[in-house]
Amino acid sequence: YGPINGGFRYSFYIQRNSTHNLVQRTFAENGRHDYVTGPMTPGANVFLDGYANLAWSDSGPHQRWATGTLYDSIKVTNHPHDIDDSALAVEHRGGGGSGHGWAGAQFVFWNTESPVVVCDTPLGHKSYAIGVIGREALSEKVDRTEPGVYRGYYDSLGSHVALRSLYLAQLEDRLGREAVNAVSTESQRNGFIWEELYERYHVD
Repeated sequence: YGPINGGFRYSFYIQRNSTHNLVQRTFAENGRHDYVTGPMTPGANVFLDGYANLAWSDSGPHQRWATGTLYDSIKVTNHPHDIDDSALAVEHRGGGGSGHGWAGAQFVFWNTESPVVVCDTPLGHKSYAIGVIGREALSEKVDRTEPGVYRGYYDSLGSHVALRSLYLAQLEDRLGREAVNAVSTESQRNGFIWEELYERYHVD
């Protein structure tokens, strides 16, 4: 909690020089930037099975370059008092905040749900939005004629893909089913858990 501005209400924040973090089975309510990376965050990092309910702002990379982050089965809903639709966004943030510029690249949004999805990419890099549900938008923080600002790669926009979790599938490919069982719950292995998270953590 705290003011709805500045550095407050960053619910799950992976900060600079952080790598190999798995943030999973999480729930935030009335946050601002609920699933976010800070400057110079090299990855690989994963947000898995999270629910940002009544978010006041976007989730995604902030401040001068993060890379190699997977948003896997993350759901964001918009706070009714927020004049802008909350988004999952990887973009050129222009002069926002303290002058963020390109916030990140090599990001993947996989089987996510949010009011808005922004998946932009700088020249020579790629970010991906696969199986995402939400209205596609281009960043409004920079002029679209700005050199080096491109649309990222979208696939199956508007409907989820059959592979429920990219992270869990890759983990099984590398280390086998026992590794998946060690880090996940049975409900995760059977499907999305957003309703379960809401029922467990929501406070009226």
